[in-house]
Parts: sequence; structure tokens; C-alpha cells
Amino acid sequence: MSKEKLTLLYAMHQAFHWFIVGLTIPVIILLYQSRGLTLSEIGIVMTVWVGCSALLEVPLGGVADQYGRKRVYQISLVITILGSVVTLYANSFINLMLAAALLGSARAVYSGTLDAWFYDEFHKLKGNLTYHQASAKINVLLTLGIGIGCFWGGQLPFVYQAWSTTESEPFNGNVIMTILLSLVLLVLTKIAIHESDVKADSIINKASSHQTGVIKHCIITLQASLNHDTLRPLLLTGFVYGLVLSTVETLWQPQLMLLQVNTEIARFGLISSLYFAMAALASFSSVKAVAWFQGSHRYLLFSSRALAGAVLLLLSQTRSPEAFTLLYLLFFFLFTLGYNSERILINHAVESKQRSTLLSLYSFTISSGAIFSAGLLSYIADIYSISTSWTIAATVLIMSCFWYLKMPQSSTSTKEKLLN
Repeated sequence: MSKEKLTLLYAMHQAFHWFIVGLTIPVIILLYQSRGLTLSEIGIVMTVWVGCSALLEVPLGGVADQYGRKRVYQISLVITILGSVVTLYANSFINLMLAAALLGSARAVYSGTLDAWFYDEFHKLKGNLTYHQASAKINVLLTLGIGIGCFWGGQLPFVYQAWSTTESEPFNGNVIMTILLSLVLLVLTKIAIHESDVKADSIINKASSHQTGVIKHCIITLQASLNHDTLRPLLLTGFVYGLVLSTVETLWQPQLMLLQVNTEIARFGLISSLYFAMAALASFSSVKAVAWFQGSHRYLLFSSRALAGAVLLLLSQTRSPEAFTLLYLLFFFLFTLGYNSERILINHAVESKQRSTLLSLYSFTISSGAIFSAGLLSYIADIYSISTSWTIAATVLIMSCFWYLKMPQSSTSTKEKLLN
């Protein structure tokens, strides 16, 4: 298999995965409300979801490194199916919290597994395609997948109501489709993803006298990454990334409703679809963008995130629905332009046996930022205003960009491997 074929295979797989995820994004809050939850209770449920994902992120990354990335990914699909089944039948606050805990755990189990698998497999193959080019192509299809999933997720309640012979909730159709397609993805993963070399590495790791278990593996990786010139700034900015992303994603709909009281639901769906289209465009543009900075990923990250912070400041002050929409989309283009660069810097700085663990650690910092945002910035938005919350988030984002400049100039092709 060539690098090009492997990239296409993985891109199609990830597009399908995120298409399934997108099916519930437009309706999950509405589903909770239809089950009788108040906004405060919904906040608690979402905190449980993100919290379970954050708490399990790092140790489960270590499990994937040692026992096989494909196997652990398949377990995540099983947990997703279980969590979706509980969601389908849950009729109480406690049951919905249980479902959220399962779905958050599934996200933690998945984190970093196949990303690490693809990186290792890609560099074993011959071809002219660079990893940055491959990542850009994958993220374009991935983003299109979740965008299309969100679009159809908005249509499914109407389709389900039209075809259902009972008076069940229309949002159940989204959950049922998630269960069915996750089963399909489970089978496709078994057929399409091969990781014989990863299993061999796992056997070597088990035999190594330096490996005494997953917990020690995670602790060693964490300690080393915090002392690493490239990884430490990325972990710190990852926390800010999660904080800002959660703040904007949670509050943009209420803010738009304040600007235009009679906003149609269809407009929210359209903006959501365009958001993912902008993220896909950012991924596609990232290869040329890094070339403008003479191959420097850190300068691309510094510039794009600083500009994103400036746009968020403007967004927090706008009073026009049309200007709001344009600034919101421009923000997400700039905010996601450096996503591929972050992944490249992380993968270049870590050895194969720590890759899933480190990717999970990075995802954990993002989740931690999201939890912090849910607790503090959402409270500030409730007490003062959404504009105040966004102004704080934008200021923090701009200030955090200077951490990128602390990375070594050679970090584009980092030779200092973690635990080398």
C-alpha cells in the first residue's frame, strides 16, 4: 500500500466516524430538554460528559500504546453504542448522566488511538506525500463528514416523525441512527484497519524491563512532556484552545438570539454547516499557509491564533446579526488553521511507544480547558454578559500565543524525541 492509498483509507474511515458524531450535535440539547431537564441540569450532564472524557483521556492513551490501537478503538465504539442505548431509553436526570458518562468515556477511549496508528503506518510506506499534506486531506474529509452529519442530524427528527408509527420523541431517530451506523463502523474497522506491527510493538513493550504498567507509562510520559521544549508550550496552549472553543461553541447561539430574537432554527443549522466548511477550508489551506512562514509551524500558530483572538474581540462587540455570522466564520477559519501544525509538532516530538499517550494527554488539556470554561466563563456570561465572557477568552487567547514563540526554531522537524 502507498502513502496515498493509506491516507485515502484513513480519511474515509474518519469521515464516516465523524459523520456519526455529527448526527447528534444539532439536537442533543433539545433532546435533553425534551426529557424534562432544566438548563442547570443540562449543564451538569455536559460537565459529566466532558469530565469523564478528561479524567480517562491519558491513562487510556497508555492502554492503546501497550495493547493495540485498533482494539481499543473498537472498544470505544462498543461503549458509544451502549451509551446511545442508555440515552434512547433514559427518562430521568440520573439515567441521562449515566449515558453522558458512557459517551464521555467512549470519547476518551477513542482519543489518540487511530491517529497514532496512522502516523506510524504512514512513515513505514513509500511515496512523495508528506505527513502535513496527508493530515490536511484527512481533516478536510473529516470536517466535511461531521458537517454533513450535522446537516442530516437536523433533518432526521422530521424524517423519523414522518415514518414512525408511535408518538415517540423525534430526536430518538438521531440516537437510533447513531447506534446502527456505529455497528457498521465496528465491522468496517475490523476489515479495513490492520495493525500487526502495532501489536508487535506492544509485545516488545510488555517484555521491556522499563515498563511496569500503564500508570507508570503515563506518569513517565507526562513528566517528560512537561520538561520538553516543544511539548510544554503545546500543552499550555491546548488548555487555552479548549477554554476558548468551549466558550464560543456554548454561547454563540444565545448571543445570536439576543441580536435577533426571532432567529429561525434553520439559520442555526446553516451557520453550523458553514462552520465545519470553514474548518475544512482551513485544513486545506494549512499547507500553503505554513509555506508562507517558510515552513515554520510555530509562526503559523502564533499568527493565526493571535488573529483569531482579535476577531473574537470584534465578535464580542458586534450588534449586527450579519456581521456576527461573518466574524464567527472568520474566527473559526483562523482558529483551526494551525490544527495540523499542532499535530505535526506533537508527533515529531514523541516516540511511537508514547504517541497515543501523548495525544491523549494533549486532548486531556483541551478537555480541561473546556471544563474550566463551563465552570467559570459560563458563570461570568450568566452574571454579566456573553460579550464580557468572550472578551476575557479573546484576551487569554492572544496572550497565550507567545508560548508558541518559546518553542525551538527547529521544532518543525524536532530531533529531540520524547524519552529518546
